[in-house]
Amino acid sequence: MRILAIGDFHGRISVKLRSRIKKLDYDLVLCTGDLADTNRIRDLIFKNWNELKDKELEEIFPKAFVRQITAKAINSMQPILNWLLSLKKQVYLVYGNG
Repeated sequence: MRILAIGDFHGRISVKLRSRIKKLDYDLVLCTGDLADTNRIRDLIFKNWNELKDKELEEIFPKAFVRQITAKAINSMQPILNWLLSLKKQVYLVYGNG
């Protein structure tokens, strides 16, 4: 059995990767996570690291803003999931890879 192991999309799939995968022969897909583009959230966390040691992000920034950037990150996964489904193979997802 041949397994295609891929991951760390962070909201994007390069054209080069798509075309390379089309040429491969595999039986199933193992996706190791990191589907969403969480760069904005990660940047906010790192820039406010000291303050976040004992607080949540929503305590520093307006809740509506945190909801907005979280929704954007979640929505960035949809094209990745659609592409994975388009491969017409069984796909197994791992939550994150850390």
